[in-house]
Amino acid sequence: MRCRTCQRELSLELFAFKNMRRGLRHTQCRECHVDYVRSHRALNPDKYNESAIHSRKQKLLRAKTLIENKLRAHHCSNPSCQGTEKYLCPSPMKTIHRNRSLSEIEHLILKATVICKYCSPNNEKIQDITNTRIAPRMGSTD
Repeated sequence: MRCRTCQRELSLELFAFKNMRRGLRHTQCRECHVDYVRSHRALNPDKYNESAIHSRKQKLLRAKTLIENKLRAHHCSNPSCQGTEKYLCPSPMKTIHRNRSLSEIEHLILKATVICKYCSPNNEKIQDITNTRIAPRMGSTD
């Protein structure tokens, strides 16, 4: 098959599927397609930064909702405790800013233990979800 960009005659495996079910392949080879995507992202950074910030905000809102629901539904893991300021230990909010999928974050929240500030290790407050904000990545214009 011939690549429409570099005009080289290449084997079929070097072309990504456009529609796998119907067996259709792209007309650009993978190498040319990667070059195109990189140049498009470099020429349109605002479009991609905006999209990334929106995605991170949506992920954070979903995580906050899951955490609030878990805290409402559970008491401190110490049965003799009557503490009201509850947190999750370990705090999943520390891992949200890493490149994690929403399903990984949901799993971390389900795994986390509800604990009050009086029962937390070393009596230190676990990270509060209300103070978490999404900051644009370095190099963005916001």
